Amino acid sequence: MTKDIDTVLRVVAEQFGVSIEEIRSHRRSRQVVPARLVAAYLAHEVTERSPQDIGRQLGGRDHTNIVMYCRAIARKTVEDQEFNGLVRSLEGRIRSRADWS
Repeated sequence: MTKDIDTVLRVVAEQFGVSIEEIRSHRRSRQVVPARLVAAYLAHEVTERSPQDIGRQLGGRDHTNIVMYCRAIARKTVEDQEFNGLVRSLEGRIRSRADWS
């Protein structure tokens, strides 16, 4: 169950230049927060896991936080085509990983 979310975290961490531990942490730095939000969004979109499952994997966050993260990223992908391209590129990389289950 966590293997697919771990893949999302690995790809997002690589892209944003942060560690998986930082994404899972409660740090709110300018570099970590966007990575965390994108990771939550992609975990929801690609794995179809519940917000509760995703929240547990992202450092024990409440499911309502995950829902808010997903809404924020969905909104930004509509408003910003460059950002949308980044998110879609990450999604493609996640789906093409050999360890994807």
